[in-house]
Amino acid sequence: MTKEHKSRSRWWFPLAAVILSTLPFVVLEGVFALFGVGDQGTTIDPLAGFDGARPLFEESAGGKYVTALNHALYFGEQQFESEKDPNDVRIFCLGGSTVRGRPYAVDTSFCKWTELELNSRDPKHSYQIINCGGLSYASYRLTYIAREVLQYKPDVLVVATGHNEFLEDRSFVGVKERADSALTSWFLSLRTVSLVRSLFGKGDVEQQRQLHANKIPSEIDVRLDENSGYASYHWDEQWREQVQNQYIESLQTIADICKESGVPLVLVRLGSNVRDCPPFKSELRADVSDKDAATFDRLMHEAQGQTDNPEAALVIYRQLMEIDSNHALLNYRIARCYDRLGDLESAGMYYLEAKELDVCPLRILRSMDEQLQVFAAEQDIPLVEAGEAIRELTSEGMPGDDFYSDHVHPTIRGHQVIGQELAASIADLKDIDLNGTWSSIDRVHHYQSYLDSLPKAYLSNGRRRVQWLENWARRDRMILDVTPYDIRTRVNAGWKELGFGDLEAAQKQFRDALNQGEGAALEILNFAHHLAASGRLATAKQMLEWLHQEIEHPDMEPPVQLAKMINSKLMGEEAMAILIYDDYFGRSEYSDEYTSQWLKLYPACWTELAAILSE
Repeated sequence: MTKEHKSRSRWWFPLAAVILSTLPFVVLEGVFALFGVGDQGTTIDPLAGFDGARPLFEESAGGKYVTALNHALYFGEQQFESEKDPNDVRIFCLGGSTVRGRPYAVDTSFCKWTELELNSRDPKHSYQIINCGGLSYASYRLTYIAREVLQYKPDVLVVATGHNEFLEDRSFVGVKERADSALTSWFLSLRTVSLVRSLFGKGDVEQQRQLHANKIPSEIDVRLDENSGYASYHWDEQWREQVQNQYIESLQTIADICKESGVPLVLVRLGSNVRDCPPFKSELRADVSDKDAATFDRLMHEAQGQTDNPEAALVIYRQLMEIDSNHALLNYRIARCYDRLGDLESAGMYYLEAKELDVCPLRILRSMDEQLQVFAAEQDIPLVEAGEAIRELTSEGMPGDDFYSDHVHPTIRGHQVIGQELAASIADLKDIDLNGTWSSIDRVHHYQSYLDSLPKAYLSNGRRRVQWLENWARRDRMILDVTPYDIRTRVNAGWKELGFGDLEAAQKQFRDALNQGEGAALEILNFAHHLAASGRLATAKQMLEWLHQEIEHPDMEPPVQLAKMINSKLMGEEAMAILIYDDYFGRSEYSDEYTSQWLKLYPACWTELAAILSE
């Protein structure tokens, strides 16, 4: 035997032995697959703790899929036809409570406004957006939902996620190494393994669910609660890195299965309340001495007493930055000082830093946001700039309580803005020709008609949910710790009350703001713009009439009268609109400074009125 032959024999025989020993398993796997034995759906995903026994939707007797009863606590009630009509455009939207429409419900989520926009502007198709927003659902849970809904013949899959990644007390023990995880997942997916485990009592689904319960439960085990949730959060760089890594891996998984299914994916880049939401928890660095910690606490309390003097407070805060510049609340307080001083660039920088340094990160981190943008660009996936669209509508480019009901959940107007952006993205993706003649006025009336169809208690129910959340997060207390009741704070409070339909409570806040300075009037007028744009024309009218009665400054007469005139035209009260024009604008000059917002929103109203009056 030659040396070369001996060398070949050295590796050939072991290889042959491996092949012969595994051949029976390969044959059995094929046979079991042929006859449906040892279904993989009975195994547990070791990465997420999910199994195939609890789908989000179940088929009803009426030929529809409906939200399964065991998911009713976390998801809004949805339904869609089992048999899809060729003219239907079916879109599933996945995410957390923002997708679900909190603090309200699915009825005013951005999914609903997207659906309304598309159906109104493209009568050739019938659009249905199925809302798969789960309360507190993070991205890794959405992979399970995505696998299921891809079975229901969607035309588009939309994913909006990122705020809930740190909400659960997840353990990454045993799943940190992705190679090992992938190997484990593949091994457990084999039908042969599944059958053997079940025969010997080790494949029982309930038993496996219990095995993984301490890692990731089948439903949300929220880390926070009203009593002690914050105590469990501490700065942990390794944990943050693990969560962020899983975030992008979850998106990659969803992108991969969408590609395999031939279903286009759209990602939504969410925004958050950075201006009016203090960090939920702050901690000093571990290496700060006891002496410095005591000094820090003393000076923070001293600066708190200077809320009416932001310059003096800033002097103290700069001293504190030398002790710990990474303290979240310190950065937020500095931002509030700059905000009150009118230095919005500096304020914006510190607001964002405060969000990033939050020990309890319930708003998507900047690093994750950047990961999302890079991922979407590299994968050539459409990215809806929802947060940016809202930011551009804010007066100072820093979204706060004007567009967010709490730390992350948009107001109804905020959801409408996102819906418009998403509708445009879907139209581009599917090459849909939206009706170009559909004006902002048409949109207002569609919004109004839809909002009028909702139950009267709808807005007030949203208020109760926000109040619960405020108590849970102790956000009201935290904001008052750093901000006195200045004009902007009172105006924001009024905005929130109006958002929930309480006109009387809003007027009280607005009146207090007006008593502190005329600057409040334009802020209130600005909100009237948003009320009108969201279809709440009657409420806008009430606010404008009230504002006209309350203010005495002559400079406010032109914008208020213009607003009343255009709002009357939007409401169909043409005679009133003409009367206002005759009584005021026929004999008065007005500045573009005052008219720009209303004329930009509703140029057709002004054009139509001008045409009528010229006859």
